[in-house]
Amino acid sequence: TEVREARLLALRYQLNPHFLFNSLNAVSTLILDGNAPAATRMLAQIGDLLRSSLDSEVAAEVALSQEMVFTEGYLAIEQTRLGERLKFNMVIPMETRDALVPSMLLQPLVENAVRYGVAPLVEGGWIAIESALHADRLRIVIGNSGLRGEGEKKKNGNGIGLGNTAERLKTLYGTDFEFSLRWPEAGGCEVVLELPLRRARSMQEA
Repeated sequence: TEVREARLLALRYQLNPHFLFNSLNAVSTLILDGNAPAATRMLAQIGDLLRSSLDSEVAAEVALSQEMVFTEGYLAIEQTRLGERLKFNMVIPMETRDALVPSMLLQPLVENAVRYGVAPLVEGGWIAIESALHADRLRIVIGNSGLRGEGEKKKNGNGIGLGNTAERLKTLYGTDFEFSLRWPEAGGCEVVLELPLRRARSMQEA
C-alpha cells in the first residue's frame, strides 16, 4: 500500500512542473505579442492556482467538485490567452460532485483539448465537460471541437499529461476503468473516463 501511494504521489507531483512550464510558455507568447496586460493577468491567475494547490493537502483522490474548481481556474488562464476563441461549458450534476477522482485528473486532459482542439483553429473552438452516474460507475466526458489528426498521436499516452493519467488510473484501479479517445460522427473529439464510484466521506457526512 505504501509503495502504491508513493507512486501515486510521484505521478501527481510530476504534473505541477508540466503545468507550470506550459503556462509560462503561454505568458511568454503574450509578451512577445505585445499583450502585457494579458500576460500580467495570466501570471496572477497562475499564482492563484498554484497557491490553492499548495494550500490544500496533496491527496491521491479528491472530490469531483474540488477537481472542477481547479479545472475552472485553469480554463480561466487559457481564456486570458485565447479570449473569445475559447468557449467552454460544464454539466456536473449534484449527485456526481462528491465522487472521488484522481487529483489533477482533468487539468492535463483539458490542456490537451485546448492545445489540439481549440488553439490551432483560427476561429477558436469549444470544450465541454460532463459527468454522470451509470449504476456504480462515474462517467466523465471531455469534448472539444478538434479535428481528427495531430491530437490522435497522443491517444496512447505518449504525451506527459495523457501518459501520467493512464499510469495513475492503472495504479488506482487496476483494469477497472475506461480511458479512451474517440471522434464522434457529429464532429469534435472526446476523452471518455469511466471510474468505479467511490464517494468523499466528508461530503457525505455534511
